[in-house]
Amino acid sequence: MFIVAPAVIVLAGSLIPGTPVAVGPIDTGGTSVAALDSSHIAISFEDQDNSVISLTICTVSDTTPTCGSTAFVNFSDYGSPTVITALDSTHVAISYQNQNNVNHPTVVVCSVSGTTPTCGTSVSVASGTGQYVSVAAIDSSHIAITYSDGTNSSHPTVVICSVSGTTPTCGTPVSIASVSSADTSVTALDSSHVAIGYEDINNNTFATIAVCSVSGTTPTCGTPVSGFFGDPAGLTSVAALDSSHVAIGFYDAGAGGVYAEVCSVSGTTPTCSGSDWTTVDVQGSNSVGIAALDSSHFAVAHTDAPITL
Repeated sequence: MFIVAPAVIVLAGSLIPGTPVAVGPIDTGGTSVAALDSSHIAISFEDQDNSVISLTICTVSDTTPTCGSTAFVNFSDYGSPTVITALDSTHVAISYQNQNNVNHPTVVVCSVSGTTPTCGTSVSVASGTGQYVSVAAIDSSHIAITYSDGTNSSHPTVVICSVSGTTPTCGTPVSIASVSSADTSVTALDSSHVAIGYEDINNNTFATIAVCSVSGTTPTCGTPVSGFFGDPAGLTSVAALDSSHVAIGFYDAGAGGVYAEVCSVSGTTPTCSGSDWTTVDVQGSNSVGIAALDSSHFAVAHTDAPITL
């Protein structure tokens, strides 16, 4: 028997990896990880053996993770991929496409005590089909969720939810642009602005970025910037460097490699040069992730594999 088990590995500051630790002896997919604080991480994944969304909390000492028991987020929910974000040191939000509920974009909030998570009731953030669902904490009581709205011509869409305890209350979904989209990703610039990356299928599948201001649970989005990134591009991922800069990573099928760009932001207007891409790797890829280390450094991770978009 071959089991694709979820595993976690911790790296020291000089990028010296520790020993990988299997989270559980189960087949998994759609794994995501978020830091709760300097010594705790949360891992969400699709438990393919039990057909549920699961969550594990691990403590970290140097490069050694010690993981608690895996908890089922909701016995009635199943979908992939999962995306997890930390609201604070004791709460996480997990988003996913719920295959057991007409593929609704869905979010669940869980509290954490030590290595024990306790999850609230999952909430459908929209009544339609949602693909490429992503989530980011705006602050300790608000999250932003993005997805491609399959019931509205696959428009890139954003929803803002307030959170009390483990209960999310979501506002009205807002279409970011009247185009078909894929690979949505979201990051918070500050407590009142989010940046959203996606693949614009109607515009040569260019990687695209939009910025939205947030008031309560109401987002107001500016004009997306597209056409600077990739031809065609995909696997888009965004990370805020600070309140006025965002990094975007993507796979460019035309150039055959993984690239990154940094855009400045004023209000809801991103400004991207389009001429100073950073070449991350000239290999093909089928997944790209980006994370900010500080205001002047970011990391890009990707699979090193050929892909045809």
